[in-house]
Amino acid sequence: MKLTSYSTVALALLAAGVEARGQKRHSRNSARAARLQRRCNETDVPPTSTFDTAPIPTPTPTGDDSSSGGGSSSGATPFQNWAGSNLYYAAGLNADQRAYLLGGLQKAGMKVLRVWLDGQSSAGTKGTNIDAYPGLEPDNVGTFDDTVLNKLDDFMLDAQKYGIKLMISMHSFNALSGGDVYNKKYGTQGFYENSEAQAAFDARLQHVLNYTHKTLGKRYAELSDYIFAFEAQNEAMIGLGEGYIQQHQDWQCNRAKAIKSALGDSHILITTGGESWANESVQDGFLNCDAIDIVALHAYGSGDFNTDGLKKYVDRAKSAGKMLVMQEWGACYFDSANNNCQQSGVLDQGTRGNNIKNWGKQIIDSGMPWMYWCVLPNADPHYGWDYEVGIDDQGWDAILDASAYAASAQSAWDFSPWLLGSGGDSTPSETAAPTSAPTATETAVPQPTIDAPAPPAATTGNFPKNKVFSGSKFVPFPHSHFPSISLRDFAACTTLRV
Repeated sequence: MKLTSYSTVALALLAAGVEARGQKRHSRNSARAARLQRRCNETDVPPTSTFDTAPIPTPTPTGDDSSSGGGSSSGATPFQNWAGSNLYYAAGLNADQRAYLLGGLQKAGMKVLRVWLDGQSSAGTKGTNIDAYPGLEPDNVGTFDDTVLNKLDDFMLDAQKYGIKLMISMHSFNALSGGDVYNKKYGTQGFYENSEAQAAFDARLQHVLNYTHKTLGKRYAELSDYIFAFEAQNEAMIGLGEGYIQQHQDWQCNRAKAIKSALGDSHILITTGGESWANESVQDGFLNCDAIDIVALHAYGSGDFNTDGLKKYVDRAKSAGKMLVMQEWGACYFDSANNNCQQSGVLDQGTRGNNIKNWGKQIIDSGMPWMYWCVLPNADPHYGWDYEVGIDDQGWDAILDASAYAASAQSAWDFSPWLLGSGGDSTPSETAAPTSAPTATETAVPQPTIDAPAPPAATTGNFPKNKVFSGSKFVPFPHSHFPSISLRDFAACTTLRV
């Protein structure tokens, strides 16, 4: 998820041993908290007035493009870069909401949308009134409810018409740490360490990949015209610390192998699900794993957007024959530090817009594509840790500019075989964005342009406060508006309203 910084409250709880296992663990947590705080102080640079007038320069070459982690490569042929977005609860959108969101993403030239399979209700979204759905395994490990997959069937059909493929995250650390069936049976660490837990989770991955699309009559593993990539879990192990991730890198590789075994020779990529920040996201064990195609980066500290720093990861990945995607990043709506985006004063929107454009440019200039967290099909309600941008809401013009720059720039890799409308799997039908947000009584019909759509009204619905829809019921969860927040940030969100 998007909250990769460490708020002072969360750090205090971490230092106090929120998951204490005796005094020895308490001491380790305290030392880690101090190290993490130093990292935040060193890497995040609060926005300055220089962003107010900084222009978006002409795209610059990314250097030698002869090495590609995938796709076809021919010498120094320039490969087109691209942009995408995240919307973890996309499966819950109705037809009108789907048309409005996808039309906006198409206008922005975005190519990929990342979605999750965790259960959701409107109490856990960003002001979007969705059709609630349970998780894939709502009550017991190994007992599947395919509601979310049924809904995703409809979404991917619509997305393909707009030239957009899906990146599907099949689980999240957020659900695990929030007390899902795997947590209840194996515990958080046990989920990653217990061989029985790993076998049970691999069965979940196999279930998704072998699920038959209700309309197309094909397994998900065969739907390369609709699916860009699969990942086992969003931000695996993120709440357990960087040292733990480094010690258990094989977990990520083994899950990728399980996915690969079901995909066979399918033209669908396998990616990791990112970690807290850039350096934590790029582990040698990920780069050296034959089953992993893309190593995903998550970053919210502005220091992590430095082009030269990102190019070092690009060089490492190309040397290992892998591709990189900045899978999550965002620009804070508030005037707090970007990787500590707690509610505070509202940042000047001109400055925020320039942050979006400049940081997006810096990522693209490193040679890797990016996916923003997140574009909404409604006005952003500005709940807590707020990086979101609603279509035609504040920040949307900056998203359009940043995405246009991405499409005009070069990538270090040739992604075209996996993207629609880029000489890849298929060419989508010509479908443009709706001119206005659809209502509950009208049918969304694609129109030639978007002229100033009025987004659907934000709503939280009539759902219990401070609870999240987990499985088939609401359960206590201190960050129900932030279902993808890491354990280290729980405390920072306990006072934010639902």
